[in-house]
Amino acid sequence: MTGSNCEELLNQQAAICEWKRNLNEKSGAVNKCQKLGNKFQLKVSGCLPEFVKSFQNKKQVYAGANCWGTALSFKKHSLLPRFVWSEEMSYWLDSPICRVLEVGEKKQAGDIITIFSPEYLFSSQDWSQGRGRTFWDKLYPGRYQLPLRNDGYSGFHTILHSETYISDKLSFGKDSPFSGDRYKFQNLINVYGRSRDKRCREAQGLRPHLREYANEPRSIVRSHCDYFSLAYRCQNFDEYFKEQALTESEKAIWDEVNYLNSLQKTLFKLSFAGALISDAEKDQMLKVSAAYSQEALQQMTMNLGNHFEMLAVLKYFSAEAVVKAFEQAELIEAIEPL
Repeated sequence: MTGSNCEELLNQQAAICEWKRNLNEKSGAVNKCQKLGNKFQLKVSGCLPEFVKSFQNKKQVYAGANCWGTALSFKKHSLLPRFVWSEEMSYWLDSPICRVLEVGEKKQAGDIITIFSPEYLFSSQDWSQGRGRTFWDKLYPGRYQLPLRNDGYSGFHTILHSETYISDKLSFGKDSPFSGDRYKFQNLINVYGRSRDKRCREAQGLRPHLREYANEPRSIVRSHCDYFSLAYRCQNFDEYFKEQALTESEKAIWDEVNYLNSLQKTLFKLSFAGALISDAEKDQMLKVSAAYSQEALQQMTMNLGNHFEMLAVLKYFSAEAVVKAFEQAELIEAIEPL
């Protein structure tokens, strides 16, 4: 890291070290600040989380994980970042695993900053289908409402972007699933979609007006805080479910989720190294994921308790993420936008 003074660099190093500790990773050596010409330099490699140390700014070949999958991966939602649908992110932010910070509550390194924006509809997009829509319709019949128009602003908010908060100056994330967007640190003020108006940054008293149920459109564009962000604190998924008194059927789903997550070790490499997988292995993964996905859609509506539902939701999207990874690597035909 470079900066105009050592005090600021040391503050950022402390925040990155705190993030690493919050991830239950042991910090390495802490380096001293050194002068470099007219600026100051500080090496922070000892404080970098293992994933960041290995993959920040690394060039990708194909599309892969998006902003939501990157943020949730640091909570062990998956072993490595994967694609996460907006409906999936919304579900977890409203689940017992996550909570929105209270007004005035201090943010911590590792919190998730989520930006909400005016929803813009593109005429080229098919709003009547998609994996997220399938999930929404299954778990929440009647919640999803088709747009009243097929282009322009809808009169509702939408979830736009998420980043991992490190400090008041720094965040870590990935702007989009596309190959040109890398895993990287950036100045928090420049986070995609985050308002320049301080009153709209982590405006914990605000809530998005979403296109769902019987909500009516509002004049959101160019209104005060049409773009705003909220800070969430999410637990470690692995720790959360291990701490619960799961039933035998819930344990069985948890084992299936862990199996699907293990496949991501191979699939994650596709976005960097290209198509390094055999047709037989690909076909087997697709067969298993299809079976698990259909099972999960039925399980999530069985009314067997909150943990059962959450695990079924995680199973469904973990299964669909396997297919998505092959689509993004251009190994099978895509059925929805990358």
